[in-house]
Amino acid sequence: MKSVNPILTLIACLAIAATMPLAAQGITLVDGTSSAVYDPTSPLGMTEWNVGGADHLTSQSFWVRQNGSDLMEVPLSDIYLGSSGSGNSVAASFGTADYSIDISYTLTELTIESAQITESLVIENLSGAELGLRFLRYNNFDQAANGLDRRVPARRLI
Repeated sequence: MKSVNPILTLIACLAIAATMPLAAQGITLVDGTSSAVYDPTSPLGMTEWNVGGADHLTSQSFWVRQNGSDLMEVPLSDIYLGSSGSGNSVAASFGTADYSIDISYTLTELTIESAQITESLVIENLSGAELGLRFLRYNNFDQAANGLDRRVPARRLI
């Protein structure tokens, strides 16, 4: 029976791990005992909203489609430009040569068992001409925090 060299095994494992994509970390908003996780580089967007020790959100994300485009909607993460945030707030920017979209979130704990997330959106036409844009939102909440999702499908907001 041949023995396996543990150093070569370790080197092989590290080489394989180095080729694997890293999982996105997201930005964690915290206020009191409430928290939320938002990753502007992921098509899933906001993936956690913990209030009173329970996660009430599976995913909230935004998608955009420019009129005249043969393409389907694209998640904002596909046109991500940058973000900043700390504590209980975060701001993210997205855009193309034709338009920019800025989104900000602020998490506020109201009581130990309730919290709110204030969301602000600014869409600016940079094209110098009329621009047809469809802005869509997808929400998948779990209000009871028991796996029985309350889904709100993507819909046209503007």
